[in-house]
Amino acid sequence: MKTKLILFTVAFIALLLAAACNNNNTSVPGGEAVTQSFDPDYVAPTPKHPANTGTTIYVDAAHNNFHTYDGRFTPFADLVRNDGFQVAAFNEEFTAENLAEVKILVISNPVNATNHPETNWVSPILSAFTDDEIDALVGWVENGGSLLLIADHYPFPGAVESLAARFGFLLDNGYNFDPEYYNELEAQFTELPIIKDVMAGNADPSDEAVLERIMMQAGGLFIQLGAEVNTLSFWNSSDPMAEAGSQTGDGSIIYHELMANGAYSYPGETTPNVVTFTGHSFDWTPTAGVELEPLFVMGEGTYTVMTEAQDAYFGPDVNASNTNTLVSLLNSGKVPDFIVPVVDSNEKLQAAIARVGNGKVAFFGEAGMFTAQIAADGVTKMGLNNPQAEHNWKYILNLMRYLDGFDLETSAETNAEDRYPNSLSPTSAISVILSDSDQTKFDLEIGLKVI
Repeated sequence: MKTKLILFTVAFIALLLAAACNNNNTSVPGGEAVTQSFDPDYVAPTPKHPANTGTTIYVDAAHNNFHTYDGRFTPFADLVRNDGFQVAAFNEEFTAENLAEVKILVISNPVNATNHPETNWVSPILSAFTDDEIDALVGWVENGGSLLLIADHYPFPGAVESLAARFGFLLDNGYNFDPEYYNELEAQFTELPIIKDVMAGNADPSDEAVLERIMMQAGGLFIQLGAEVNTLSFWNSSDPMAEAGSQTGDGSIIYHELMANGAYSYPGETTPNVVTFTGHSFDWTPTAGVELEPLFVMGEGTYTVMTEAQDAYFGPDVNASNTNTLVSLLNSGKVPDFIVPVVDSNEKLQAAIARVGNGKVAFFGEAGMFTAQIAADGVTKMGLNNPQAEHNWKYILNLMRYLDGFDLETSAETNAEDRYPNSLSPTSAISVILSDSDQTKFDLEIGLKVI
């Protein structure tokens, strides 16, 4: 049995390296590679009353972006086209001249060439942009540009932090977790049929067929839990945990005027919740010339693991982390304690808007919510195609209409009150989510003016 355990350890380390839930490729029976990709079967909705502005949304493709409009952000491109927008790639460096004719720019998950591809997702994570590009982007926003800046989990917060800091955002360059994720991993790992067989000495992991079963069952579990458990819902509710379908760690949507932009199929229909997938958390610090408008506030028990390398949660590097995880699960049935810094995300932000001069920046700490993806197991749905995220498309279109300057009161047949009879009002948004003492603490910490 000792020999089998050693062989099993080696085999399973290889599995974890390939199939951990945040990796972007793995293998399926037969050995062929599977890469995280957009869902070709996803059909983007068309609202009953498209905005039809015709504005071109430019999506950055010049900074080693993990998401491009004709790649993993294809479902996003399809969605906004259905609302009347045009979509094009931005393939140049950011200069005042290159940005002059751009009204809306999307930058999703860029990374410096030094940290590209995924095998180089190891600290130090360098800025995706030069200082001159950052100056050009800030000046463009101040002059009226609308920027949607998206940074998912490690390493993307590190790649954009220099730019984000100019607008007051302070990023946690790691992976955010729902408090129940590792509890579920512990509970379900040892119940996998193949793990039971190996531990009982009834299966030899050096056998190719057994290894294939291990890869299918354990790798699939990690990815499945990433899509089903390690999701966060942000609720348009005074009591998120009282909502049907809520789970520990869910947060709150702060009312914002973008929510009155009418991207719904029927008058009176609201967005009850928006779902994100992992990502990271961030803070905001008072910054001259910048006004913060929070959108998503993280829920109780959430935390961000500040890794130094891709998926190195339980060790100084990926190999040590996977070994620690495996040995602990086999010997004790428990996930090992974190030995890397962990940041409490409770009441931090995962989405916010910064008004800067004549323009605005929408910053989101998660990218999957904007698109429809198939995870690295080739099956699991993460994004707009996930059943939990059925309302995301409405919020996305509202956001893009807001960045475009769309005004429902002058551009649609029904006004905001008709469409949102049960919405929270801007004057009550904070008070229904935070207690008086928490509200005071929140205001003081991030310099937020509650209106």
